[in-house]
Amino acid sequence: MNTARFIALAALALAGTSLVLLLRPSSEPDAPETRQTPGELASADLDGDGFVFRDGMHPWIVEDEPGTCPICGMDLIRVPVSSGDAVEVSPDVAQTIGLHTTRVTQQRLSRTIRTTGVFAANDQRVSVVAPKVGGWVERLYVNFEGARVTEGQALMEIYSPELVAAQEEYLLALRNRERLRDAPDALRLVEAARRRLAFVDVTEEQVQELEETGMPGRTLTVYAPATGTVTSTAVTEGQMFAAGQALMKLANLARLWLIVDIYERDLAWLSPGDSAVIHLPYDAGQTIEGTVSYLYDQVDTVSRAARARIEVANTDGRLLPGMYATVQVQARADVPLPVVPFDAVINSGERHHVMRLTAPGQYAPVEVTPGLESGELVQIVSGLEAGDEVVTRAQFLLDSEARLTATAAAEMPTFRVDITVAGFGPARVALPEGTPGRLIFTRHAEQVCGGGIEFPELEIGPVALPLHEEVSVDIGAESTGTYRFRCGPDGPQGTLIVERSMQPSDSNDHAHH
Repeated sequence: MNTARFIALAALALAGTSLVLLLRPSSEPDAPETRQTPGELASADLDGDGFVFRDGMHPWIVEDEPGTCPICGMDLIRVPVSSGDAVEVSPDVAQTIGLHTTRVTQQRLSRTIRTTGVFAANDQRVSVVAPKVGGWVERLYVNFEGARVTEGQALMEIYSPELVAAQEEYLLALRNRERLRDAPDALRLVEAARRRLAFVDVTEEQVQELEETGMPGRTLTVYAPATGTVTSTAVTEGQMFAAGQALMKLANLARLWLIVDIYERDLAWLSPGDSAVIHLPYDAGQTIEGTVSYLYDQVDTVSRAARARIEVANTDGRLLPGMYATVQVQARADVPLPVVPFDAVINSGERHHVMRLTAPGQYAPVEVTPGLESGELVQIVSGLEAGDEVVTRAQFLLDSEARLTATAAAEMPTFRVDITVAGFGPARVALPEGTPGRLIFTRHAEQVCGGGIEFPELEIGPVALPLHEEVSVDIGAESTGTYRFRCGPDGPQGTLIVERSMQPSDSNDHAHH
């Protein structure tokens, strides 16, 4: 064990008693390398001097040069790259604080969106009766809104001088054809007159009747262009109308639109093709299935809701435009992503991170980008992979300890000790009593200190020293005295001196004498 420093993490009130939890920060040299974390130090050490500058309150703010934190404005603190953020928790402490972890899974989240809507006529199945000629309505066969009509049903009779003239022109062309005995020019005049009748919606049956009678009709019957329900009328018998004026509107209600409100928080979930279950308040227990067919492009500035369209079959006609309904849309995320419990994510304002298990009993903060939320689960867009293990209970305690570790490491005296064939350099290190310190060892020679470094009197070590790698050892310096550090009993040795700190009373005594 290469760490002798313990930090008081938090006082928890539980059943009227105070529980002080002591967590030990980890600086194991053989701890596996982790991905980018809030306050990861090595990636910010651009000049390679082994030190960076970070903010203790916002440990993910790390720079390679002195400066201030852009969040709180405090001066950044110089820290060694090797300090790290990992927190080591023993099994006993983990049980005491109720530490729980869960494994990250990869899946497509689903969510039920509950909303309300109103049925409306399908705009794609609406027909308008608008004669292409002007005239007068002589007779109305369907004269009220709500009437149900079928395709080809007579709606009204209209009188139009233009229609009468077109009929007479056609009859004249027929007589001219007979007189000229089907001459080419005569045939072309007949076809032109017939097309003119077709252009103003005179049916083939009406043209055939005109040919048989040889007399232009005073009125012309207008037929329903499609099956549906009359949703509006804009004319009465005897009324004059202009060419192109909408006299009647028909809506086919065999398929309706259900227009629903979708609030902004749910918009990212919804997409065309999602299935919906519709409940009618007046018909409890009965449900209707539909499909989201369209998402409108505008959000209402008052309700802050967008609109979506659900297509619903209505062959039995029991649904009517204007009816109210409640809806449950079954939405799914577009792609599978890593998923963690929502409680695992720590929101610090401008950043989100989780406490990830990096080695048995070791946890480090990892910055993540959360995505969609569903119930107690949240997507992780970046920062984690399936199979990672994250803390779901006591994560705030670990996060606090990681911050304390970073701040303590920033204020801790640090000494670099090189190990060569000539021994330690320097071979003597002094610390004031009660001030924790850190010794960073680097082994430069393969034949020296292969068995690791140890502090016999402090019961630290042996700590492995990989060749050309920095290894940190934290010293508590609790008692004055002289302590050895060595590369085994027969290897090079150095001296750690813990000196007595000068107290105010000592200064007064010296001044008196």
